[in-house]
Amino acid sequence: MKISKAQNTCFEQKLSSTYFDNDRGSSNNAHPDAYNEDKIKLLLTLTEEITSQ
Repeated sequence: MKISKAQNTCFEQKLSSTYFDNDRGSSNNAHPDAYNEDKIKLLLTLTEEITSQ
């Protein structure tokens, strides 16, 4: 799998941010998949393939 410069930059940053969950009214962690590097790589690869067509 080829990783672009933008994808590599994403992985160099820690994935520890929270977001404000309007349903709960507080800050929470994102879905566990948002922290899964393999799933992130796949999502970025597929998005790049789709948008380059």
